Amino acid sequence: MLYIVTVIVIVSLLEQTYAVPCSGQQISVCECIDTLVDCENLNLTTVPSNIPITTTKLGLSNNHISTIAEHAFVDLVSLESINLFDNALSSLPAELFSSNINLKIITLQGNNLSSLPAQLFSSNTNLEVINLFKNALKFGGLVFLKHKPGVYKFGFQYFKQFTTRIVFVEHQASDYVKIFFNNALSSLPADLFSSNINLESINLGSNILSSLPPELFSSNTKLRTINLFNNSLSSLPAELFSSNINLKVIFLNSNVLTTISANIFGSLTNISDLNVENNPLVCCDLKDFIEWLDLQTKLTEFSGQCTYLANDTDIRDFNTSECIIPESCKHGDTNKRSDGEWKIPRKWKKKPSPLIFELKSSMK
Repeated sequence: MLYIVTVIVIVSLLEQTYAVPCSGQQISVCECIDTLVDCENLNLTTVPSNIPITTTKLGLSNNHISTIAEHAFVDLVSLESINLFDNALSSLPAELFSSNINLKIITLQGNNLSSLPAQLFSSNTNLEVINLFKNALKFGGLVFLKHKPGVYKFGFQYFKQFTTRIVFVEHQASDYVKIFFNNALSSLPADLFSSNINLESINLGSNILSSLPPELFSSNTKLRTINLFNNSLSSLPAELFSSNINLKVIFLNSNVLTTISANIFGSLTNISDLNVENNPLVCCDLKDFIEWLDLQTKLTEFSGQCTYLANDTDIRDFNTSECIIPESCKHGDTNKRSDGEWKIPRKWKKKPSPLIFELKSSMK
């Protein structure tokens, strides 16, 4: 045990002594650790000059950089990763990364980018990850993606509005798309993901979507995860998941669903995680869904509550035999109340007796 502790201490000391100020004017404020250059959290307003040409990882996050010169990274042919997270960038030069042919990861999260040049990543044939979370990008500003058929992860956050048909849908190599939290998407075109046949995960969480096209995911047979958390969905098309036979995880929590039909999950035999929490679900309107749940042997994670007689209960614990529903009050009848109880149809109500009528009249 003493030997292990000693080794850890020695390694730690070596790492600490290896992080030294970079040599050269301007770049000396940064730390150089082998081929990693750390210029993060330094209140920089520009990219330092004299970055070592051997740099493979460059960190410039959490600064105040608003513009970057076109030649800023021209000598960094070995660069594999660059992090520009949380700066003040509103635009980027078209040739900014043209010399960085070995780039694999670019992080531009947390800036003010509203559009990007079409040729921005055209030379980066090894690019694997583009992170654009928390920007002001409009869909029309994503034309640059037509040059990136090999990129497998996209991150877009805080989209402001649709301007044109999204372009990245033409990339069949894409297997992971995040249209992530805190956007303002209110609708989606039906063919949005039609060419992304290799997609495995789609995150549309925290938007203001109130409905979805039935064929939205019809081409995505490899999908494993769909996140529709925190939207305004009041219903789901019966065909929505009909082509997604490999789907395992679905998040429908925090919407405004009052009922869920089992038919929507008819094609799903591998579902393992389903979340429908924080929806105003009516227990007596979920009979077929509850029966479907009981048959799912692979569903190991399930969360959801429904309302019956003004009380919330776990969906899996609810006994549908408690629902005494007259034939005239079946699903869709206007006599159904949102709290799971049933209004008495007007035709069932007794007419007041003449005596009661006379008493009421005399009181006027």
